[in-house]
Amino acid sequence: MRATYDPLFMLKPVAEDVWIVDGPVIRYGMPWPKIPFPTRTTIIRLPNRRFSCTRPPS
Repeated sequence: MRATYDPLFMLKPVAEDVWIVDGPVIRYGMPWPKIPFPTRTTIIRLPNRRFSCTRPPS
């Protein structure tokens, strides 16, 4: 299963002042079964020129 998009760990523009960064697929869940779970960060440049980052990749 491929749920992330190359290149990994690189900023990809989505809109003006909005980027995403795909990280690795991690396995998450109970000891069994572990489910593949993609990681992704969204980065937003705020009006005050600071940045907001959500859910950083592993």
